[in-house]
Amino acid sequence: MSGEKCFAETVTEMSRHTRGPEILRGLGAYLDRIGFHAAYKYLASANFYSVTPAVLSSGNADFTRLSARFGGDIPPLIWLLSAGIPCRPESLDADERRLAEDLAGLRLAREEDGELHPGPLQLISAFGRYILVDARIHFPERAKGRLHDIYIGCDSLLLMYYVDDIPGRVRTAIDLCSGSGVVALGLAKFADRVIASDIAPVALALIGMNTLLNRAEDRLIIRRERLEETLANREAFDLITCNPPFVAFPPGFGGPLYAIGPDADGQGYLRRLVERAPEKLTPDGQALFVSHLPGSEKEPFFFDELRQATQKHGFFVEAFVDARMRTDGQARAMAGLLRIGSPDQPLDVLRREMDRFYREDLGCSHFYLSVIRLRRSGRPEVRVFNRFREG
Repeated sequence: MSGEKCFAETVTEMSRHTRGPEILRGLGAYLDRIGFHAAYKYLASANFYSVTPAVLSSGNADFTRLSARFGGDIPPLIWLLSAGIPCRPESLDADERRLAEDLAGLRLAREEDGELHPGPLQLISAFGRYILVDARIHFPERAKGRLHDIYIGCDSLLLMYYVDDIPGRVRTAIDLCSGSGVVALGLAKFADRVIASDIAPVALALIGMNTLLNRAEDRLIIRRERLEETLANREAFDLITCNPPFVAFPPGFGGPLYAIGPDADGQGYLRRLVERAPEKLTPDGQALFVSHLPGSEKEPFFFDELRQATQKHGFFVEAFVDARMRTDGQARAMAGLLRIGSPDQPLDVLRREMDRFYREDLGCSHFYLSVIRLRRSGRPEVRVFNRFREG
């Protein structure tokens, strides 16, 4: 990369910085003091924060820059960390300048030509937590031709939306394939003990940084473990969450670790979760999974498998279908992932191949963004809440 370190290496170094824990806790205390959650909601409101918090992006850059001229109560340091708008050190008070120096040492910001510029991570607010994410997700102009290493999108945030209505406290919870740690940190608000598991080194480093940023070390345990290992051990949990890799790729194509789903339709991890979850839950426990499911115009194909599984294992399922997309739309959204294995292929060619694969190989016409809630207790059935009925 022309002498420039890759994102994964940078984040790993950041997580190992000798003063990293002190700096991240200090940033968290600063965010508490200025009321960052409210400020971020204001910054992101043009992109419908109420629908998905992770929305402050280059797509609304004009609005953001205009707001920066008039949003005098939002510190320049927040515009820098969340919106990528440079600021001059003299615009900061003494405490903020000291924090900015620390952030530059941690590479969360960088100094250039007398200005502070954004680093490789973006600071967002999601479900009352401070979350650092790969800035290339929402600011692709920073990518320099490279796809983000860790993704956070509407699927994780939708999963957390349904987790958020669980009443009371939970003793033990685990978030599988944790990624940035956004769901695990959300669980730590009402669970006594949360395990965040993943296998990607950069994901584990980012979870560690976000845990420190939210001062949640006393409640959140980070574990490097494959999903299959977790499902095979004897632990049981009151709550299991997972946003597994679920993207199906045409034969001969590959994608990033966080996207590739086993089995022809990409739903291999989801199948294993549904098969093994009942024995991993306490008697009153529940599990929530999110996926983008291929299907007909009526419903996802996977729902037939769910109905069979409920009868076999005797658990109760609520399936929430929140969005539906035609295969051509899904192909446009996923074609960028194909470029990892075929960087020289034009995007329109990859889109056509993806759409052909969906229609001919998988035999589907639509994709459904769905959350599946599985409970050990209750009548063995699948109750579907579907916004998109046939006809």
